[in-house]
Amino acid sequence: MKPAAMSYIPNIPILGIWLLVYYLSGIISVQFDNPELHVALIWFPAGVATAAFLHYAMRHWPLLLLTFIIIDFSVSHPSSEHLIFNMVFAVVSLPSSLAIAWIIKRFSRPGDDINIIFYWFITTILVSLLDSLCFALVFAFETQKAFGQIFWAWFIADISGNFFSTTVIMGFLNNRLRPAPLAARHLLLGAIIWVCMVLYTTWAFSGNVNALNFGKATGLRDIVLFTSILLPVVLTAFMTLVCGNRGGALALLTLGSVMIFYADKGIGPLFLKRLHANEALLLVQVYLTATSLFLVFLRVITHNISHMTSDGQLRHQRQAIYQLNLTNGSLSWDNLPPPLAALPLATLNNRQRLIAQLHPGDQARLAKHWRTDAFVHKFPTIRFRLQDAQGDWLHVTDSGAVLIDDRGSLVIVGNWSLSS
Repeated sequence: MKPAAMSYIPNIPILGIWLLVYYLSGIISVQFDNPELHVALIWFPAGVATAAFLHYAMRHWPLLLLTFIIIDFSVSHPSSEHLIFNMVFAVVSLPSSLAIAWIIKRFSRPGDDINIIFYWFITTILVSLLDSLCFALVFAFETQKAFGQIFWAWFIADISGNFFSTTVIMGFLNNRLRPAPLAARHLLLGAIIWVCMVLYTTWAFSGNVNALNFGKATGLRDIVLFTSILLPVVLTAFMTLVCGNRGGALALLTLGSVMIFYADKGIGPLFLKRLHANEALLLVQVYLTATSLFLVFLRVITHNISHMTSDGQLRHQRQAIYQLNLTNGSLSWDNLPPPLAALPLATLNNRQRLIAQLHPGDQARLAKHWRTDAFVHKFPTIRFRLQDAQGDWLHVTDSGAVLIDDRGSLVIVGNWSLSS
């Protein structure tokens, strides 16, 4: 295979893990399938697909889209009775995830956590709303079923699956909100919190709270019920604060797994006697969605607090000034921040080697920015990802670059702003 073609095929073992996660999430979701509407009450693959499209470069999206469609068709248990519907569902269930990822990549500001989360939150709601509207119109017309019932079932399944799955997966993958290497005491404390959360959540959601007899003390029963629902969220938040976003993702995944296991059996503190089974499942969806969003904003807030000064102002971004000689491709630097200073000088001082240090999806952008036939005097601002000495990605903004003539040689002088 030609090297140029290889860039369109991602790492096969890693891709296999993504496909396995997508398949397993689909198998879990179809356990909550509504036989009348042919819609899963919660669709976890929506969030897995969104996370995958966000993680991979756009050149990998066609392959991801094709494999996800095949998996969607396989997990829906295709039969001759619903063959056409299953084929349509396999195709139309993915454009919303693709659109969400594209909008975030296209319009959000790299390195700005709050801006990225804002786009993710608003885009997920609006795109899912439009996707559900289109699906409900077509399906209601074909089956003569109630439009409102189909619309809300699809919309809630899409929203809850997107927020929960994306939060868990990006929590494991996102290096931007990752803390420094955890000390042994933090790991030990995190392990204790996780074990307590598993034990308590298993006890609370296995029907033990519902079985407690409070007699006529209805007020006490409501307090215990509320506490049993709230305490797992508190423990999950503690895991995030102690062990960072990956600890929080593990806690959220554990909480969701326990809830879903017992929800499949129709038991738990959210399955009240006066509620219909589907209404209780709706409460489970709302619970997981609200917990996911709470953890996302908790991560962002704690990450930004660590970047605040004592007087409450954001610390200045790390800045570096460079000079690039377009004749020989050599670079010189001033005011190098530690992440750049840790790179080998042979990489820092050579244009081609430095471009090779960038994320594969960003290399062409900087190469075009630093083109040798530049005839402009002021360059646009660009953003890209640079791999540091530890293998993590730094978000870099190249701004204020100008072209000057230095003793007969064309030189670009610019500024880099770094954020981890």
